[in-house]
Amino acid sequence: MNCPSKSQRPHLSTILSPLSFGPSPADYSFPWHLYIVLSRCMRVRDFADRGDAGISRDADDSDEVRHEGHSPSADLLASSYAQQLEQLGVLQEAIFVLLHIEGSAGREKAIKDLLARSADKLDEWMTSGILGSLKIPLAWVNEAKRPEAVIRNDLELLRSLFEGMSSNTVQGWYFRGKAYLDYVHVMTRIPELHAQIDPYAVPDAAQEEELEKFSRSVPKLIGVLPDILSSNSNFLHQVALAEMISGLTSVLDQVRPLALILSPLSFGLSLVDYSFPFARSTLNPYLTALLTFLSTWTARAYQSPSGFV
Repeated sequence: MNCPSKSQRPHLSTILSPLSFGPSPADYSFPWHLYIVLSRCMRVRDFADRGDAGISRDADDSDEVRHEGHSPSADLLASSYAQQLEQLGVLQEAIFVLLHIEGSAGREKAIKDLLARSADKLDEWMTSGILGSLKIPLAWVNEAKRPEAVIRNDLELLRSLFEGMSSNTVQGWYFRGKAYLDYVHVMTRIPELHAQIDPYAVPDAAQEEELEKFSRSVPKLIGVLPDILSSNSNFLHQVALAEMISGLTSVLDQVRPLALILSPLSFGLSLVDYSFPFARSTLNPYLTALLTFLSTWTARAYQSPSGFV
């Protein structure tokens, strides 16, 4: 009996269809495991879209080493099987399969997205397994827990997630980690100041300076939050973003009149310059006109010897 030539063999993508092994078109368990055996273990078959990265030589230039290229079909198969495992509630197994995605950027994104969707399941036992057995970076797990902690208003958990992280060793610290710590500081310190200050007395110099810093830094913090919690497809990100902005606005309003805080002068801008991202992206023309009027009126009042008139 003659064996079929290589050109006559059916494509591996056809063989590894879920319907080749059972009635369910969404059961990728057998296809993925068989692919790993054929391609990674035995190295006898692979997807047709596997690229060839070329040939290189080792250090003594005596042996040729062929490097395999990337296969989008292999990544798609791994992603499909991981999604099936996630739906079954086996999180560690799903992450293990995602570790087989070949592109580093795509692999990192897929695992981070899975962790973010499963933040409510990342208890101590689950986290221990993910960090210990699968060697997933702690920073990825902490990043997934942030929205959940914000929604629960668990400021101590947020603080614990970032305390001890060094700005010199954690990538994106000033854009992400520090912003969350600043949020915790604002949400705890401003209520403390509000309780300490007598509304009928003039604040002392230290309190006045601290309030002035908050009036300038908090709007900037609000402005960067949409870039930190930027996933439109992640419901928890959107809820956490709304919660953080609402909370920051609320505590800031305890300290100073909201109209003064939102004036362009509080952003360090001119009366007609709304180039600051938060102001530009969220203020409609009617509110912009109102703030311009309030800012002009406030500036004139401060310049008047008799104060507000």
